[in-house]
Amino acid sequence: MRRLLILFLCSIVGWLYGQSTQSTGQLPDFVRSGKLRNGLSYMIMENKTPENRAELRLVVRSGSLNEDDDQQGLAHFVEHMCFNGTRNFSKTSLVDFLENTGTRFGPDLNAYTSFDETVYILQVRTDSADLLWKGLLILEDWAGYVTFEPEEIDKERGVVLSEWRTRTGGSERISKITFPVIFKGSRYPERFPIGKTDIIQNAPYEAFKRYYRDWYRPDLITVIAVGDFDAALVERHIRKRFSKLKRVKNPRTHASREIPLDAGARVVSASDPEIQNFSLNIRFMAPEIDYFAPDGLEKSFLIGITNDLLNARIREFLTTSQSKLLNASAFVGNSLGNSSALTLSLLPKDRQWYEACQQLFNLVKVAGDHLPSKEELDFVIQAYRRRLESEVRVKDKTPSSQWTSRLVAHAVGRGPFLDPEARLDYFDRWASSLTPEMVSELIKYYLNSSTWAASAISSESEKLYLPNEPQLAAAVYYFQSKKTYPYVFSAPAPRLQVSEAEIKDESTEQIPENAAGYRGFALSNGMQFYIRKVSEDKDRILIDGFLFGGNSPFPDSLLPAANYLMQTVYESGVGTHDITELRKILAGRRINVFPYLSNYYHGINGFSSPEELETAFQLIRLYLTEPRIEEEALSRVKAREVNLLKGLFNNPDAFFGRELNRILYNSNPRAVTPTVSQVEKITLNQQKDIWKQLFSAPAQMRWIFTGDVDEEKVKELAIRYLSDIQNKANTLEVIDRNLRINVSDSLYALKKGENPRSQVRMVFYGRVNDPEQEWQIKAATEVLGIKLREELREEKGGVYGVSVFYNLNSPFNDEYTAVIAFNTEPARKEELIKATRQVVAAHAQKVDQETLQKIKELLRQDVAKGQSQAIYWHGLMQGVVKFSKPDFTADTEAYLNFVNTLTADELSLWIMRYLGMRPVVVVMDPEVVK
Repeated sequence: MRRLLILFLCSIVGWLYGQSTQSTGQLPDFVRSGKLRNGLSYMIMENKTPENRAELRLVVRSGSLNEDDDQQGLAHFVEHMCFNGTRNFSKTSLVDFLENTGTRFGPDLNAYTSFDETVYILQVRTDSADLLWKGLLILEDWAGYVTFEPEEIDKERGVVLSEWRTRTGGSERISKITFPVIFKGSRYPERFPIGKTDIIQNAPYEAFKRYYRDWYRPDLITVIAVGDFDAALVERHIRKRFSKLKRVKNPRTHASREIPLDAGARVVSASDPEIQNFSLNIRFMAPEIDYFAPDGLEKSFLIGITNDLLNARIREFLTTSQSKLLNASAFVGNSLGNSSALTLSLLPKDRQWYEACQQLFNLVKVAGDHLPSKEELDFVIQAYRRRLESEVRVKDKTPSSQWTSRLVAHAVGRGPFLDPEARLDYFDRWASSLTPEMVSELIKYYLNSSTWAASAISSESEKLYLPNEPQLAAAVYYFQSKKTYPYVFSAPAPRLQVSEAEIKDESTEQIPENAAGYRGFALSNGMQFYIRKVSEDKDRILIDGFLFGGNSPFPDSLLPAANYLMQTVYESGVGTHDITELRKILAGRRINVFPYLSNYYHGINGFSSPEELETAFQLIRLYLTEPRIEEEALSRVKAREVNLLKGLFNNPDAFFGRELNRILYNSNPRAVTPTVSQVEKITLNQQKDIWKQLFSAPAQMRWIFTGDVDEEKVKELAIRYLSDIQNKANTLEVIDRNLRINVSDSLYALKKGENPRSQVRMVFYGRVNDPEQEWQIKAATEVLGIKLREELREEKGGVYGVSVFYNLNSPFNDEYTAVIAFNTEPARKEELIKATRQVVAAHAQKVDQETLQKIKELLRQDVAKGQSQAIYWHGLMQGVVKFSKPDFTADTEAYLNFVNTLTADELSLWIMRYLGMRPVVVVMDPEVVK
């Protein structure tokens, strides 16, 4: 059967494409690549975005699938041990060294383990050659010189178990039910990467070393380096350093990746108390798609076009009144192991699984039974091509992290790495010969597969509505036989239908440059524009136009209508365009601009490319002058949100978030999630009236444009589309709704779920009266983030991670909140809460010089990394213009001066001042400890 399917797919591909292009496995010239005599591969690429940085990756083509029976979970555990002692970095000194250079554990230093691979992630500075070579030394140590000290293994057992607790829950339990059915006969259901707890707790030291010895070997390793360096010099260092690793004699062969594709249905229904939504998933299975084959690139194009076509039709159907689908998708792509699938996923409305499933199946089957029109296919091709063009435009400013992600995919066999220009050229040549038959044949190939799987999932409270296996199987067989009718494509308008300003007042007033490097202008109607060009962030402009007010002017009774208003506006479309036509007009374009509303602000925000900046201004004008707020759109929003809310708090994390807000803010309606009843009572008239009030004074809007932006172009478009916008009434005022912490006790206990973990939040809060205090709070929380990780994770092995973060309540900026958050074993929560208090108290007395230097370097490097990113400057400017902070808070020189003059005594003082009081402690335990 498997051989027949492979031959069938090959015949389709041969018929579709004829002569293929060059092999897609060949790397472009700007990537230096090679293989050492011991089998280790490397890929190196120069890239100056960001400057003075390099992204390093160690790719090991082995994951949990290769574990022996007594090693289940050890592939992932070995990944942990790479951070706990190597030949050149004893115990946790590796993390200490990197933090001293400004590298953050998590964002810049991390790793992951999957079924098939383990990948180590490291960002290093290149402004010092020594730091770059130290980075390569770390990769070398990971590749061959991990020490596996017994004491460190035993400490880390608790950390890995804590990660296991973090990942447990309804979805994980459901996976253990569905995987053995869907992927029956394969090794995958027996080798979840997190592993088995008894092995994590008790595995002998030899088992760790055996996995490392068997699978961390040069022929399975690829070293990747992308960044601001001399590639030839880096290549020499890699060849010299990694050639020392010895080739393994008589290497073990990989465990089988085979997913047996035996004919027949694989059907399963399952429920769990923590599942939030009633959902169905149907996958039609076939052999793996080889994207590295000579015709692999053409396959990827055909699959991409097919997926876009199917999902555009599905999104269009979701907007119709007859839809029984709350959400749905269809996707062709590789699955686990050596299989691929056409996967249909859906959320039914009001548990109407049969009707919803039939509708989605019909949408997909129509595309196989009836050829798409040339007009529709040309439309999809054009949208797909726009995305490829965008990749070409940003090629020289693409961040190194994105390039490394693509090279990792190449190294592990997920897809070939290609020059964006070459990819676009291939696409143009291929697209000229694409026919509707190719799309239909691909869909029929999967729908006619004799191997398919279906799963139906629900919460425990809805399991009575789940189809059983025979019902679900019978439904799919019936849908396969149903007659379908052709889809009729409706072409969109060629462009947005929008008028320009009736009277273009070209008079403007210049706004001088401020501390954040923004300057701009004001139109005669009062609109203000603040602009900063960030040349390193190419082909993207961040946009935020705002007014003060948000939902604060409206009474509590109108909060649900206000908070769901922007979803209704989005679902309605704008101007003469309904949502379906609007999506078609914008398909493939690099633009996303929509209205928004928060507690104290509202407006229009998003992003666009420079090419689409005029489209962005057209959308802004349409939303301000011709908004649409329609009953059908509101009905869709309400149906979707009611379905979400009914099961949302089955999930312990969602429940904990809701209860935490309720406790901290004393059930303030502005801080809690609306109820089903409140959402059901929202009316269209309420939302129309709220919109009218929100945008009664649009000329008071302030606009921030950041990125690849030209000030004169912004001015030209602002005059053309916004200079005649006038206020119709007085602007709304912000009303202080007292969203401040208001608690009567210091300890709160909750219970929810079956997850064998306690969630702990320690909340500190107080008043602030000086804007510079935010910098002080940030520095204090940075210290505790490092020291608590060292104590709770590295010393006690009690947590997987600990987060320390803060917030100021803009726009008032008179209260801060600092939070320490971690999850742990229920039996250890009191011990770790006590340890946390001790760490805070100790560092309120004294911060050592090493920690001081770490904090100063981390904060300095945050600025160095941020300065090349539009989002960094955008955030600083929002702080000044939107969140009412003084100008100096956006002055990076002032901030760096603050950082450079920090003292250990100041850090201790601030820890005492901001986190030295008794916190509010909220703990959630499982309802039943298992």
